[in-house]
Amino acid sequence: LEISVYYILKENFSYHAFAGKEVNYTNVEFNYSVHFNEYGFRDNAFIPTDNYKIAIVGDSFVFGIGVQKNETFEQSIEDELNKRDPKNQISVYNLGIPAAYLSEYLSTIKEMYPILRPNLTIVVLYLGNDLVCTSDSKISSFFLPNLQKLFQVLFQLPYFLCFLDKR
Repeated sequence: LEISVYYILKENFSYHAFAGKEVNYTNVEFNYSVHFNEYGFRDNAFIPTDNYKIAIVGDSFVFGIGVQKNETFEQSIEDELNKRDPKNQISVYNLGIPAAYLSEYLSTIKEMYPILRPNLTIVVLYLGNDLVCTSDSKISSFFLPNLQKLFQVLFQLPYFLCFLDKR
């Protein structure tokens, strides 16, 4: 299956249109494969585990547009942490959604936290657009309410980190 659209947005939530599918994405810039797990994320199946769990939420940077699965930074983090301490395995979950904004981050955390129960949630914000756009991609100066909602949810989690990238 070769496509260029991964997600279908419906009423304030990003539905993952390709759950369980394998997709080959090819254009003039990229040629890579994507496996979507049962929840429609670019990751292996989310199998219950007693491992320490890290969930990374974000947009196409987290998703890994243009790279193979083993080149995503989520996979690199998991590989490096597990190499350093093989006795205490860590599971790192890729919850990246291309073209997502704060409202999708919020929806993703609300939906996936009860399923994954991560010990640590990392939110990656791209300052180039995450704080000024809404889920329908209209430029808006009203990002503050979405940011406040996101942090209200994050403050309820056991631990979280927030990375800002201003490229």
